Amino acid sequence: MAREILAELRAHFGDKMLRTIINFNTKIKEASSFGQPISEYDSGSKGQKDFAALAQEIIGAEARQQRQQMVNSLAEQLESISTSASVLLEATKLKPTADQVEQKEEQPAQQPKPTDTDAKLSEYYGVSQIGDAVAFVTLYPRAKSVHIAGDFNGWQPEKNPLEKVAGSGVWQTKIKLPRGKYRYRLVVDGQWQQDPYNEITELNPFGQLNSVLEVK
Repeated sequence: MAREILAELRAHFGDKMLRTIINFNTKIKEASSFGQPISEYDSGSKGQKDFAALAQEIIGAEARQQRQQMVNSLAEQLESISTSASVLLEATKLKPTADQVEQKEEQPAQQPKPTDTDAKLSEYYGVSQIGDAVAFVTLYPRAKSVHIAGDFNGWQPEKNPLEKVAGSGVWQTKIKLPRGKYRYRLVVDGQWQQDPYNEITELNPFGQLNSVLEVK
C-alpha cells in the first residue's frame, strides 16, 4: 500500500518531491517511546541514516536555491550595465567633430550659467555624501519609477522615491542620514536589485547582494 501511494505521488508531483525515503524501522518507534531523538537512541540504526540523508538533501536544495538567486542577481546587474552602455554609446554619437570644436574655440567664451547642487547631481552616477545628506544618482532611461529601500527606512521603498531629471534617464534623490553603515537596494519598476553604480556590496540572507554605504 505504501509503495503504491508513493508511486502515485511521484506520478503527480515528481520533481517537487524529495528523493529520500524514511523506511520502516523499529528503532525509530523505540526512540520515540523513550522521548529521545533517533540520533541519540541509536546513531547506527537505519532510521538514523535515513533522517541524516533527508537532512543532507534539504541542505543541498537550499544551497542550490541560494546559488540560483545569486545568478539572478548577477543577471539583473548585467542588464543594468548593458542599458547604461547603450546610453553612453548614443551619447558618443552626439560628440562634436574636430571642425565644430575649432569653430567653437574661435568664438568668444561665454560665462557658464549658474547651477545649483541639485542640477550638478545629474553629472555623475552612484552614491556620495554632500554636506549632511547622501545623494543617490542612477541611470534608468526606460524606468517608470525608481525607489530606495534600506535599513534606514525599514526596507520600505515607498518612503524614498527618486525623482527623474527632465529630459534624461537620470534619477536622483538626497537623504539625510546620521553617521553609520547602511545597506540598501534599488526598486526599479517593482524589481529589487543592487545599485549598479556602487561597487561596495555584501551578500544578504536571501542569497542576493545588498549595496553598502558608510556615512562619515
